[in-house]
Amino acid sequence: MSDVEQIKLTLARYWQFLDDRRAAEWVDLFADDAVLQYQETVTRSRRDLERIAGDLKNYTGGKHLSSNEIVEVNGDNATAHSDVVFLEPNADGTVKVRFYGRCDDSLRRDGSVWRFTARSITFQGGVH
Repeated sequence: MSDVEQIKLTLARYWQFLDDRRAAEWVDLFADDAVLQYQETVTRSRRDLERIAGDLKNYTGGKHLSSNEIVEVNGDNATAHSDVVFLEPNADGTVKVRFYGRCDDSLRRDGSVWRFTARSITFQGGVH
């Protein structure tokens, strides 16, 4: 598998692990010194990420869809940019788009896997 394919797999795992509430696996996608930023939230440690992961059960379920991945690799470092849409179920069984936005990522090779060193999520529409 190429580096670009491995990085795209990491990007997909981020949303699937988050949606499936697979907290430990989600946290493991990040380097120990990673920064995650969305809205006013900024994490700078694994402890911060574990706190967010532990709180996932308190949020409405739904499905994140990501697309339009642009990945650039430079040795053991990479950048990625992708779009995301969050679909939320309504009580009547229909689905609505709750928000959409852009992810800007930095990743680093860690042995045989790629981990996020920084992820910034900018919401461009909807309510988060």
